[in-house]
Amino acid sequence: LEAAETPGGRLASRRVEGWVLDRGFQVLNPAYPELGRALDLEALDLQPFDPGLAVASGGRLHVLADPRRRPAALASWLQTSLIPWPERLGLLRLAAWVALPRQPLRPGRWPERSLRDELARLGVPDGAVDRLLRPFLQGVLLETELATSARVARLILRSFLAGTPALPAHGMAAVGAALAARLPVGCLRTGTPVAEVREGEVRLASGERIRARAVLVATDPTSAASLLPGLRVPPCRSVTTLFFRAPSSPWRRRLLVVDAEDRLVANTCVLTEVAPSYGPAPTAGALVQASVLGAPAADEHAALAQAVRGRLARLHGTDTTGWDLLAVVPVPDALPTAEPPWPIRRQARRSGSIFVCGDHRATPSLQGALVSGRHAASEILQALTSEPGGRRSR
Repeated sequence: LEAAETPGGRLASRRVEGWVLDRGFQVLNPAYPELGRALDLEALDLQPFDPGLAVASGGRLHVLADPRRRPAALASWLQTSLIPWPERLGLLRLAAWVALPRQPLRPGRWPERSLRDELARLGVPDGAVDRLLRPFLQGVLLETELATSARVARLILRSFLAGTPALPAHGMAAVGAALAARLPVGCLRTGTPVAEVREGEVRLASGERIRARAVLVATDPTSAASLLPGLRVPPCRSVTTLFFRAPSSPWRRRLLVVDAEDRLVANTCVLTEVAPSYGPAPTAGALVQASVLGAPAADEHAALAQAVRGRLARLHGTDTTGWDLLAVVPVPDALPTAEPPWPIRRQARRSGSIFVCGDHRATPSLQGALVSGRHAASEILQALTSEPGGRRSR
């Protein structure tokens, strides 16, 4: 029972004058193990970013490519002034902490602390945090204080080391559509909001009642709490993405740009450089996104767009006065907070026949949402087979 007209929740896209606008700036990381289990990634026609990052600092743009995938890019790391040599040892310790598999990943084996405190423990210098890590992570974690659980941040960072983020050729909504396409015909009802959940029963907003042996609430945290009184859910972090149409591409690279000088813009990129299919035609111009933390009221959008357009002129090194604003897309429920203590996995069963899942029950990511759903399905099957006369079915 899906309240929206299309499946996917936050994985939504729409077309505006032929341009594909996702519900906020999102990327798909093919290194997430659960994605490969749930989807045929080749069918999504993934368009990868260049492996690396561009950081605005000191009045210039520092391009740092991943030397593991682009060996020739090692020179950019050796020559960059963004991270002085004395600070690089701390970054190496961070990379080892993220990459090396070890027992502390298991719940209960590692003291819970924030990412900020973990970076201090690892001896990562404040300069490296402020010039590189914080600018990048604010667009990933949607916060600037690095208060997220270090265990959660480590899992997310490991996925970035293991894979190169990409965009589905036809927008992030393609993920939800691909998942729905695997369902038996007739079992998904869209445009069907649920008003109430009870033991063995769901009441729709239309007044219709549906009986069920088990009910799984797979929604955002706020909706889950409204349907399941007493359910403790974390608050959500918000983000707003502005989409601009530029007469031509401001640069010909498929890189994400982050800002170490000004915290207004969390990140920006030229979407049509990464995925040309996000635009109506090569001659139509370029689609540029810019994300800012928070979700301002509608009457503040015009002022926000003006400020962001001015900052993008500095970040992309071009005149942006001729850029058309296509849309301002606030996402108030973009990401559940995951501050310590944060259990990586929670039990799905809420009561006798009611279960709950979502990224607010695991890691705040697409990987977490899929893992939580799979674990919930296993619990439901186990519960149904334990009923008198129950039998396992697929």
